[in-house]
Amino acid sequence: MPRGGTPAQGLWMPPRVATLLVAASDALDKCRAQADYVCDGVADNVEIQAAIDALPAGGGKVVLLEGNYVFAATVTRAIDNITIQGQGRSTYISYDDATAIFNSGAQDRWIFKNFATDAGGITTTASCVIDNCWVDDVLIDNLTQRVIRGTDNFGGYGSYTTIALAPPLDNTDYRVVVIPTADPSMVGEVWISDKAVNSFRVNNTGSGVSAFEYFVVPY
Repeated sequence: MPRGGTPAQGLWMPPRVATLLVAASDALDKCRAQADYVCDGVADNVEIQAAIDALPAGGGKVVLLEGNYVFAATVTRAIDNITIQGQGRSTYISYDDATAIFNSGAQDRWIFKNFATDAGGITTTASCVIDNCWVDDVLIDNLTQRVIRGTDNFGGYGSYTTIALAPPLDNTDYRVVVIPTADPSMVGEVWISDKAVNSFRVNNTGSGVSAFEYFVVPY
């Protein structure tokens, strides 16, 4: 449709999705000028929370432009259908390396895509999606409602941790993503072995015990 025109009579137009732009404190001037919210580099969760709170009750999208965002609290909201989208690894969010950056709570159909965070990562429900996000330099790609997630602790040097899967899976065609959440320097090399329908082992060569979060993704 030409700019300034009107839709033809009877032509169906898809509903518009509310979209708000957020710029980091170190974003380019032209990006800051286009943004609906501009962060100051201190408690940037305040501006991002304000953008999410400004979305209508039916949901919408918050786009985080390139740059570094520093959080002082977790961002959340009790509505469904929210997309938070960055610009790839050039959109980086840090908090305290332990607490979740975003938490969808009990809400449905949140989508997190194209940004990176520290080890705090993202807390979601089963119906939400994490797509092309890096958590503590680990790529989390296309995690959906099929994902099993949990937490446990690495064993000591040369040891392993057995993770039980209950109920068991249909087969062993799954991948496991492990993200250290405490004392990552003590973890060493990590690998998965002894995959079965009801369990698998997380091995490590580190010198001490450290916590981790795991994602089991059936293919």
